[in-house]
Amino acid sequence: GDGVLGCDWQGMKPPRVFGHVDRLSRALQPPRVNIRACLAATGISPTLEANELIQKAQNDSTSASSQQLFRFSFGKSPFSVPRVLQESLRQNVHQNSYLPVMGLPKLREAIGAAHGRPMEDVIIGPGSKELLFLSLFAVYPPATVFLPVPSWVSYFPQAMMSDHHVHWVKTRLVDRFVPSSHALDMAFSTSKIGKVLILNYPNNPTGCSASPAQLQAIAAVCRKHKVLVISDEVYAHTTHYCGSATSLFTHRPPSIEEYYPEGTIVTSSISKAFGAGGWRLGYAFLPEGLSAVKNAICAAASETYSAASAPIQHASVSAFLPSRELDLLALRQRQILRLTSRMVMKTLKDACPSALAPPPDGAFYMYIDFSLSPRAKREGNDMASAEVFARVQKETGVVLLPGSVFGEYPSNPWTARLAFVDLDGEKALSMLEGREENLDKEIEGGRL
Repeated sequence: GDGVLGCDWQGMKPPRVFGHVDRLSRALQPPRVNIRACLAATGISPTLEANELIQKAQNDSTSASSQQLFRFSFGKSPFSVPRVLQESLRQNVHQNSYLPVMGLPKLREAIGAAHGRPMEDVIIGPGSKELLFLSLFAVYPPATVFLPVPSWVSYFPQAMMSDHHVHWVKTRLVDRFVPSSHALDMAFSTSKIGKVLILNYPNNPTGCSASPAQLQAIAAVCRKHKVLVISDEVYAHTTHYCGSATSLFTHRPPSIEEYYPEGTIVTSSISKAFGAGGWRLGYAFLPEGLSAVKNAICAAASETYSAASAPIQHASVSAFLPSRELDLLALRQRQILRLTSRMVMKTLKDACPSALAPPPDGAFYMYIDFSLSPRAKREGNDMASAEVFARVQKETGVVLLPGSVFGEYPSNPWTARLAFVDLDGEKALSMLEGREENLDKEIEGGRL
């Protein structure tokens, strides 16, 4: 300002510093920076990369040479953020205070009450992805992180970024890609260091959930080997088979936490059930016995993101309060997902009877094995999975994510994830309004 260092800057021409710095930076040799190998080799997450590819294609759609793309690659909720949450955000946009590292107490209390957990177990973060990463980062390295094949694309990079080893556990389609307790027992026995198992139901990329019997058996093996389990339940409230409009938080598939509560961290968010992926609001439950892990997560959070966004936290409280409006909306959304998955599965089977895919019972996906198709038999297994589906995209415009990004073995390059949520969710909701009570019967009877 005027008078600083005895100078009056008014009327003076500012120096052309920025152009000079730019020329200097180009002329001088930058320092050599060695990048962590796990980051240098990874690149951007395949799901986000696919989304950016589609957005770029949409922006270039006016070009005569642009290809029409069929968007089966990205799993964003097709539904808008509920009106009650939008209004709550408008009312809280002025909130500008730093909140506690563990999260807004009122929000933690509401989340705990909705899930039947004490608020002391709840941590709020900027998305469940960040909380999942910090849970892995908190574990003293190197530990062995066990991932079922297939698994969500970010588990493997997060484990590597945390300096852990990864052990892929083979699954079978007949078991709906849920790892058997025997396979896990054998895998756990190979590791002499700390052990972490990541489960995700309903699953991304398969859309399948585990049965109570499967989870009971897995829990027994985890207890035997003292394994830390991270249960990613971000799709828990998108399960398709729920035919009533009671609280949306009671409609969820069984969780490993029910059978192994002392050793399970549960992560979730508002991204999928409330169509609020861009809000970046996640939460985790850690039992009292894992207080050391919880303290480590909070310490890392305080030195990185400090706290999740204040307006978003305040606005999200309304998502977890009892609401007949939200319960009914969630029911209709589940019914639309169920109907859409059935339609896509029927169309797939009609077009390619040799395709193998278990019917999804939750989430936005199905995991398809095309290895018995005429094309696969003709071309063989010599190509990489990414090359197979890059060719499919080039020839047809159909964008799928190859199985290789989910940990699928190179010996079967003909697997891919299909996301079936490229639809107008609001239009679908308006069409079903008032028909909720009989809709399940119409879907079951094939009349809709």
